[in-house]
Amino acid sequence: MVTWGNHMRFTSAALSDLGEINGPRCCKRDAMIAFKNGIKYVNEHYDVKLIYEEQECEFYSQNQQCIREKVPILSCIINERSGMNDVRV
Repeated sequence: MVTWGNHMRFTSAALSDLGEINGPRCCKRDAMIAFKNGIKYVNEHYDVKLIYEEQECEFYSQNQQCIREKVPILSCIINERSGMNDVRV
């Protein structure tokens, strides 16, 4: 049975994951972490099977505060000028 308490535990888990990163602002990273938690919650509590797909960040170069390889969800390019390959994290 899905209850208010289940919803609060989901919210708490999503906030905990966001807090673990301890990084500066990044709307896309935060949204993707929330989506991943939401998908897990829906799959566990409803008769639905959602699939999370990794996303590649296209905005890291516009965010000077990006923590790049420390982002736990998104695939980010660490340093486009170094010629390094994309790093999947």
